[in-house]
Amino acid sequence: MPIKYGKEVEIIHAQEVYRPDMPKFTTLKVKGPLGELKMGISPNVKIEIEQIQNQQQSKDGSKSSGQENEDSAGGILTVSAVNQGVKEHRQMWGTTRALINNMVTGVTEGFITHLRMVGTGYRASMEKMPKSEVLLTIPKTQDPKRKVKHVRRDSSGAIIEDEIEEVLQIRLGYSHPVNIQIPEGLTVQVPNPTSIIVRGLDLQQIGLFAAKVRKLKKPEPYKQKGIFVNDETIKKKDAKKK
Repeated sequence: MPIKYGKEVEIIHAQEVYRPDMPKFTTLKVKGPLGELKMGISPNVKIEIEQIQNQQQSKDGSKSSGQENEDSAGGILTVSAVNQGVKEHRQMWGTTRALINNMVTGVTEGFITHLRMVGTGYRASMEKMPKSEVLLTIPKTQDPKRKVKHVRRDSSGAIIEDEIEEVLQIRLGYSHPVNIQIPEGLTVQVPNPTSIIVRGLDLQQIGLFAAKVRKLKKPEPYKQKGIFVNDETIKKKDAKKK
């Protein structure tokens, strides 16, 4: 099924290499009101882009195409497998189409994910701290390493003033909090101590960040405590009686 997009979206499929480690992948860029995204296109799929022009009525009653920049009504992007008989090509076709469709939605509407924390003493907040103090703040029960402060110095040995960074700080009942850096491209808000809102253009990036936060305290079925994503629920289990 083709992907239809409006005039506020611009899609460019360039033949430039997407990444050095992916020399056979070309680059697809999607620009919209909220920003720009790009992805690598496998050589196993073919991309076709058709621009749609508004038709203007002239004085003599005939229709004429408008100027491309002013009267463009958007376009239609079609993804197809290079070889329909090859399973890997068909799989890549479906994946590529879904990702491009998400990119179009991302640059026009954006995506949002909610996380909620359930448990005694569980709370979140946005805090500002030096970048050097963000690293290795992992609960002792998950990693034996404690927080390590890194001091940066210039060529003369003088200490370089540390940059201040806003991080998502989560407390899960341990003696110290977990500090999570916010990836570029994401916006994180904490409207109340047990609710986290993540916004961004890239659905995959949001999903990975939400999974990272959820992994700190996965929902468990006995007391139903943990970090839940969106409308996630978990069936309650009764504790085994001895």
